[in-house]
Amino acid sequence: MAPYELKKLTVQELGKTRNAMASPEYLWEAEKLPPEKQRESALLQHQVQLAHLKMRTAELAAIRDQLIANEEGLTHGIESVQTVLTDLKKVEQILEIVTGFLTVVGKVISLA
Repeated sequence: MAPYELKKLTVQELGKTRNAMASPEYLWEAEKLPPEKQRESALLQHQVQLAHLKMRTAELAAIRDQLIANEEGLTHGIESVQTVLTDLKKVEQILEIVTGFLTVVGKVISLA
């Protein structure tokens, strides 16, 4: 896959993830979690927003090599996130999958 396509798909998936994690259904289910998991969810929402903004504004030339090097992880992460977001009631599973996806995204852009 061409780097520009991979960047576009990653940005789109981060946007969809951000929107799903801000939906009433997800937030309702997240409220049922123990306080430490609620904090984890809130932090992850922030990290997804940050990753979305940074990936969207990153110059392709600056991240091209990292996109190519992490293509397999990004495409697998995108597919996994798409699958897990079909049921927003599985909050803990969403947290796990999205955290893994952000780990790969963090290899492409700095999330600090």
